[in-house]
Amino acid sequence: MKSWKNLLVGAAVIGASVMLVACSSNSKSTSNAKAGVINRSSQKGYMKNFKADETFKATSALNLSMMYRDSPNYPVKNSWMLWSELEKNQNVTFKRTDIPLSDYPQKRSTLIAAGQTPEIVTAVAPGEETQFVAGGQILPVSDYLKYMPNLSARLKEWKLTDLFNSHKQKDGKVYILPQIGEVPTYDYTFAYRSDIFEKAGIKAPTTLDEFTKALETLKAKYPSVTPYSDRWQFNAIPNIVAPQFNTSAGWGYSNATYDKGDNKFVFTGTTPDYKKFVSYYSNLVQKGLMDKESLTQTDDTATAKFINGQSFVIGTNGSEFTTLQKNLQAKHSDEKVAMMTVPAWENGLMVQDNRIAAVAGMMLSSKLKNSDHFLATLQFIDWLLYSDSGQTFARWGVEGTTYTKSGDTYTLAKDVNTLGLNPSGTKDLQKDFGFRNGVFYAVGSGSKALIYSQYNDVTKEFSQAMDKNTKIVATAPVYPMSSTDLEQFSLLDTPLKDFVTAQTQAFVSGQRPMSQWSSYVKDVQAKNSAKLIDMVNKAYKAAK
Repeated sequence: MKSWKNLLVGAAVIGASVMLVACSSNSKSTSNAKAGVINRSSQKGYMKNFKADETFKATSALNLSMMYRDSPNYPVKNSWMLWSELEKNQNVTFKRTDIPLSDYPQKRSTLIAAGQTPEIVTAVAPGEETQFVAGGQILPVSDYLKYMPNLSARLKEWKLTDLFNSHKQKDGKVYILPQIGEVPTYDYTFAYRSDIFEKAGIKAPTTLDEFTKALETLKAKYPSVTPYSDRWQFNAIPNIVAPQFNTSAGWGYSNATYDKGDNKFVFTGTTPDYKKFVSYYSNLVQKGLMDKESLTQTDDTATAKFINGQSFVIGTNGSEFTTLQKNLQAKHSDEKVAMMTVPAWENGLMVQDNRIAAVAGMMLSSKLKNSDHFLATLQFIDWLLYSDSGQTFARWGVEGTTYTKSGDTYTLAKDVNTLGLNPSGTKDLQKDFGFRNGVFYAVGSGSKALIYSQYNDVTKEFSQAMDKNTKIVATAPVYPMSSTDLEQFSLLDTPLKDFVTAQTQAFVSGQRPMSQWSSYVKDVQAKNSAKLIDMVNKAYKAAK
């Protein structure tokens, strides 16, 4: 294992923005091989008749360089069973460059810009690969799908081909190996004090109108309490509520929204739908139903308010709910918390299609195709990321050691815990063994059975309830741009996104009244929103 600094050669003089560095580079692969064709006679370590759902084992030792995203929640250890089992069973070892999570995007960019891209780059969110394409450092993986039988089969079986192709770049190729899942996952929603709701005669809301009425009832019964106080600084929950208004917000906000009726993109932050979304939250704050500190407070502060009875509703997800429930009942054993389905709006319960995970994708170095272990590497990654056995290993570990299985039921070993599934376990599946590490797996990756296998009863019930009513929002068309256009687009996109986010918070908090919406629209237009959307539409038309 190496620290990232040891790999830099004069990288300090490289500009901080890899977008600019990559776009100015004219470097090309030196490979003479025909694109998409691997000459097997020059390869070693690969399995001759590798098929989907066959366990991969290199026929000769495979040692791969890898950029590894190191999480502070489970710091990487050389002693992890993850590494030793991959060496024993797959004949694969790694020359890791471990980079702390907080520094990962910047240091990843610096290494790639310096021409020091490891063979495998982990923890790439789909879309992040775009900035590196023009530099020639990243492999167009779509050229080699025929050598990845598991990925090819899953794309077909799970009807994910269109989603996968939505990540095509200007040259019509895909440069990322994303984590994929058979079904959408429903992680974020509202947690609520079910005992308080019951006392007030309130059923769990299923629509936003019912949600508002529930908060109004609670406010009338408990006037000193602001019933809804959120965490994540108005980023997570808006991400799931905004689709109910046919728009995007929070972590998922995008300046460009596709208007299917007019077959063109429009600027998100000034649409009537976005205004309805902002107005909804603004009204909650103005009526004293939502704590305006939700926009700025820390997660710990928001959680403390909920546990101490200063609020009755808070944003949550599967893992956070387990912790919230544990902490609440440790302090007040007679108090209860539950998860509600995401409240729907006029068009029903709308959910973004997240079967291609927003995290934990991989990029491969373009230099890899000139190596004698290119085919073996593709087969290994194909097994690890896209086969049932590979994803079971990445998620659960080693059968008989970290878990046992009976039928479709997985049970953690007596001394192992994760996600609160075995509270008496003294060893952590992530921290002590390296599994569920957010690099080789994502929460929503794998088959439905595998995804559901690590849900507790509450999360499973919540997901099943969501499944019954969900309408999947169609993925917007792609609009790949040239490196030159992408650079110009970014110079417009980031300031506009920051401005819309800041003004959204101002409207919601009451710092700016909704009566100033027209003035806000003019402010956005003055920041070249029309120019940005014009670039998007031109790129979209060119890609059709």
